[in-house]
Amino acid sequence: MDELNKAFKNLIVFIVVSVILTTIIFYIPMKNIFIDKGIKDLENKIDLQATNLGHKIELYDRLIHSVTSRTFIKDKLFIYYNKKISLNELKIFTQSKFEDGVDIYENLISAKRYSFDGFKIATYGNFKVFNKFNTNKNKDIIQTDNKIMLMIKKNIFKKGIYLGYDIAVFDITYIFNKIDNNSSISYSISDTRELNKNKDLITHTDKIKNTNYYLVGTVNRSYINKNINDARQSTFIFSITIIVMTILLSHFTLNKNAKQIINKCKTTNERIQKYAMHDTLTGIYNRRMGIELLKKKKKDADINDSKLTVCFVDINNLKKVNDTYGHKEGDRFIKCVSDVMDEEIRKADYVSRMGGDEFLIVFPHCDMKDAKMVLERILTRFKDLNYKNKYPYKIGISYGLSEYIPNSNKKVDKLISEADEKMYKHKEKLKNKGY
Repeated sequence: MDELNKAFKNLIVFIVVSVILTTIIFYIPMKNIFIDKGIKDLENKIDLQATNLGHKIELYDRLIHSVTSRTFIKDKLFIYYNKKISLNELKIFTQSKFEDGVDIYENLISAKRYSFDGFKIATYGNFKVFNKFNTNKNKDIIQTDNKIMLMIKKNIFKKGIYLGYDIAVFDITYIFNKIDNNSSISYSISDTRELNKNKDLITHTDKIKNTNYYLVGTVNRSYINKNINDARQSTFIFSITIIVMTILLSHFTLNKNAKQIINKCKTTNERIQKYAMHDTLTGIYNRRMGIELLKKKKKDADINDSKLTVCFVDINNLKKVNDTYGHKEGDRFIKCVSDVMDEEIRKADYVSRMGGDEFLIVFPHCDMKDAKMVLERILTRFKDLNYKNKYPYKIGISYGLSEYIPNSNKKVDKLISEADEKMYKHKEKLKNKGY
């Protein structure tokens, strides 16, 4: 019993001495380290949010580019440039196609298209919003009391000739609502790397990618100090807990926990990699991954001296489905078309979502004749779904094929644009037949 009491007293002395040493050696000197860490954490958060915001703006830039770069639009503007059609004919041709092109984009407030000679030839949405922006810029961001808006301007060229431009305004307030989940940090947009001179505030700015603007994050210094005190207290408690746990826990338990953490990190990393390559709605490859794979398949075709075929696909009547049944049903429509294509293509083929209602199917080691046979299987599946009335609307696609001859030096962009142009001809043909 005496030995047990002695061991207990020794344990108490050990804990007390450990607490005192921890306070002297670690707890007191760590204040400045925690201050630096708190500020660094704030800077890292703002840098990360600026990067995320830049990616979102880049996505909107690509959306407008996809409308601006369409071949049939350039062709019609080029005809007008050469004075072969009137301004009124150009407006009639452009308006409906412009509306169809931009209507599917979420958070779009307004959009306009101008000809090379300054005439407005197509419009969409609330036009007064443009008065707030500097339309001489390619990108502009305006922050009001309750809304943050992004303006993107894209020039239209063909054969090096300026034909006009598209300009659009998006509501990006929702992005800030997502990133401002910590009420202690306030975010704003600025065109200068401004520094706050208020000693009670800590400010950090980081440039938003592909813009001339900065994301400004501001936090009250008292918030940092509170976190420092909390961290110091937590560190103190944690240190004491570690001392006690070291006495009680075995090496086996520590190893087991370490393995669990490693496995969890590995799983999380795999999930992040998947999201970077795949479209979140359909689960197939996204635009970036689809084009990267096409470049690789093109090189393989050159090495193996084998043909390669690409098919550009556009879903028919998606806008009508969205307007009639809502965007949730529209997403179901997109998922259905994606699933059918992914199930019916060959094992060597792949399909990627290019954005909105557009897809790209790549057929390696395949000429156009064999690719058409695969497409027939896909179209047969759609006919079967329509015959069984699986959906309250008809499921159909417009498509265009382009064949790559090995070592012909045809660029990937050219291959896709050829298929895109044929797809639009196919779509016009279907419209003329009443589909």
